[in-house]
Amino acid sequence: MKNFFKKINRLSGPLTLIIISIILGGFYYAVQVNKQNSIKEQQWVELQAEKNKEDLEYVAQRKLDCLAIYEVENEKWNNVKSWNYNPIEYQGSFLRDYCEIIYTDNDTDKDFIKTF
Repeated sequence: MKNFFKKINRLSGPLTLIIISIILGGFYYAVQVNKQNSIKEQQWVELQAEKNKEDLEYVAQRKLDCLAIYEVENEKWNNVKSWNYNPIEYQGSFLRDYCEIIYTDNDTDKDFIKTF
């Protein structure tokens, strides 16, 4: 029986080191996975912010284009009433957009729209 306890005593040191190494390795792995996920999330946030900025710049430019069309049409015709820019968005992406110039029919006094 003493022999058995001596063997267990001799093995307990290395076994303890192995268990501690496994625990520390698991902890290190968990920290690295968390860090990697955090980096990926930050990159995704930065990409979304850049996309939103580009979308806003696109809409602003298209509104200016629509206003320019309105001004040209207003100089050509005396029945131009107003303008409107409509971007159609679906799940964060622009499907299409169009500029509406609203005219008034001089004969019927009703509005009609021409899109660009």
